Amino acid sequence: MTSMAEFQKIMVPLFRHIAYCINNSHYQVAERTHLLWNNEHIFNLITHNRQLIFPLIFSALKRNSQNHWNQAVLNLTQNIRKMFCEIDEELVLVCQHKLEEKNSQLSEAA
Repeated sequence: MTSMAEFQKIMVPLFRHIAYCINNSHYQVAERTHLLWNNEHIFNLITHNRQLIFPLIFSALKRNSQNHWNQAVLNLTQNIRKMFCEIDEELVLVCQHKLEEKNSQLSEAA
């Protein structure tokens, strides 16, 4: 098993890649990526490091919930978003607000 210290060394690049995989148009890639949350050890590592991890994957989950073509992937995305809210609703609201600000800035720049 991966220790907390080892996980913290790799979590930023790892979860950037996971965010990319969440949005993969190939449903099996996206589906398998979502299933990481089913592993209790990984779930605990994510929960303990949520201040860094949630912002890394929040926009990917939001984009996925609006654009993915596969219903199973959409359901898994909604389940993870719901889990995030149950774990730390305040952090989810902060991530949502930052994403809205970023999208607003992009709209103004265009």
